[in-house]
Amino acid sequence: MVRRLVVVVGLCLTVVGLGAQAPERRLSIDDLVDIRHPSGALWSPDGRSVVFVWDRAGVSQVHVADVAGALAPRPLPEAGSQLNGAMFAPDGRALLVPGGTRLRRVPLDGSASALVGPDGAGAGAVLSPDGTQVAFARGEALHVGPLAGRTSRVVATGTAP
Repeated sequence: MVRRLVVVVGLCLTVVGLGAQAPERRLSIDDLVDIRHPSGALWSPDGRSVVFVWDRAGVSQVHVADVAGALAPRPLPEAGSQLNGAMFAPDGRALLVPGGTRLRRVPLDGSASALVGPDGAGAGAVLSPDGTQVAFARGEALHVGPLAGRTSRVVATGTAP
């Protein structure tokens, strides 16, 4: 078993092999910047994909990984930089992310995204168990509407009946 020790010298890192004759390798600042940190993983309903946020040098971007490993992780630029409020479409082939006042459907295959759901169904929206409707709060009212439509109806208000 080869043990490694990382020695910090100023702004340079040196990797030194203990008990082995591994060649010395200096890591540059560029090497350090290239370290990516994954976070916020979400499984697709079909279990074939995981979406996650990859942070590199303080810049975050949503990526999708194939669980079988057949494809390299790839970015989903239209999904933005965070997964806050994101959920999978019922078919598992797209991610639904808050996109202003509506949801943005971002296909995992990288094809063009589209706005879906009722007006006002942005942040805080949740899908019905069957995936056909969306519920969301706007002002003092709870709204429900079809994921495939743009209108909603009020199902509860902040005022007593």
